[in-house]
Amino acid sequence: MLRIGGKYDTDVEVAYDNVEDSSAGKEDVAGVISLFAGFAPQSPGIVGFRANYAAYADFHQDLDEYNVFEQMISLEPRLEMGQFIYSLPLRYTFAVEDQTADYHRLSLSPTLTYKLPGRRHGMEVYGIVSRISDKDDYEVDEDVVSGGAGIGYLIFSENRSYIRLSGEYQNTVYDATVSDYGASDNTEERSDNILTARLDVNYQLFLALDVYGTYSYIDTRSNCDIYDYDRQIVEAGIALNF
Repeated sequence: MLRIGGKYDTDVEVAYDNVEDSSAGKEDVAGVISLFAGFAPQSPGIVGFRANYAAYADFHQDLDEYNVFEQMISLEPRLEMGQFIYSLPLRYTFAVEDQTADYHRLSLSPTLTYKLPGRRHGMEVYGIVSRISDKDDYEVDEDVVSGGAGIGYLIFSENRSYIRLSGEYQNTVYDATVSDYGASDNTEERSDNILTARLDVNYQLFLALDVYGTYSYIDTRSNCDIYDYDRQIVEAGIALNF
């Protein structure tokens, strides 16, 4: 599947080298391209497996130094028992920002999905554990260990149309200290608490063409004041399925 669209982001940049500007954030619009591919061999029993590849790129109108290119591969063993699906996605992500290596991320997300009997609805709960290795050229070491959990509700159809509403909490702890950002003399490790609410909508127009939209609200509270902010991201476009 290939998605082509645009997005509006209320807080693209949080630059710690200027505390006054950082607290305000900077908004921008961007073009977005995403590619998704997957392989799931047929399994006669309750045990299954899926492998996925995804690529994402955005192209900002004004803040082009924050253009991102990400690639992700995942391996996902699954166990389906009645209305329950147990899965354990293991994901590796490599990101480039402004044509320079930004980070490597390895994450594990144990997930339990329940399909409501007699209805095209599903609920899921999941955990998140990840490790991010910082590869950019900033002086501050931003290696991260993160953990959290989320919940989602899905309404799907006989075709590719669906609505998904989700909420998620994550705590991220950095190798960097608060004082490394020049905002205070606090020598504690930087720690962020992140709450995210997200709405995803996809509607099948034709055999190979969909329209989609997403809305995300992100609330971040940190012991480093310049990383206290709210962020909203709206994205919409078309999806080509092949």
